[in-house]
Amino acid sequence: MQIGEFSDVSIVSFMEERRNDYQFLKKVFTQPLTLEEYQQLKKSAFQDETRMFDDVLADFFTELANCDIQVMFSKEKACFNILFFGPEHVLAPPWESVYTSKEGSLYGEPVHWMRKKLRQFDLNYENKFEEPADHIAIQLAYMEFLINFSLQMIEEHNEASLMKLISLQSELLQQLSIWISQFSRRVQSKADSALYTGAANMLSSLVIADLQDINQLMEELS
Repeated sequence: MQIGEFSDVSIVSFMEERRNDYQFLKKVFTQPLTLEEYQQLKKSAFQDETRMFDDVLADFFTELANCDIQVMFSKEKACFNILFFGPEHVLAPPWESVYTSKEGSLYGEPVHWMRKKLRQFDLNYENKFEEPADHIAIQLAYMEFLINFSLQMIEEHNEASLMKLISLQSELLQQLSIWISQFSRRVQSKADSALYTGAANMLSSLVIADLQDINQLMEELS
């Protein structure tokens, strides 16, 4: 990907496209989508405004176009709870510590790593999301924040701050790359859902590709 110079509007487009991807994934992995959100997705699919979804969610949109939305809403809500909440056994734990700690337990080193990153910007996401800091939704929210802040720095032509923010995005992507493939495979193997299997596939592919693109952007701007 050729991003261009600091002042090039292609950087803005690049950031905005990434933000759309991460916003969608954050929404999917934070809580069950609402009935209104399913209606909006169905409408946007018919309007061909879903560039970010491409092929990985094709099965979901096909199902969405041909089903009763109320039925889908109920089905996917139940699937979300089974995958990420339990109640007895969480089928696809959304916390990094589970995949990287020796015991597979919560509140491992990734929680402390994320807390340190969030404190740099006074982001109190643990209270907002009511989850440990290494929950996938919090990591995606942090990425969304960094992208929005980057767009602000581009508008202000603050290259030094932009480079720092891009570096932080690279760090986060490196952290995500440690465990996101395991999480994605777990979701895809356990979910009876075109939405969650597609979103998990999208997330894993995005992290891999985005890390390469962000590192290339840093090289071109340095």
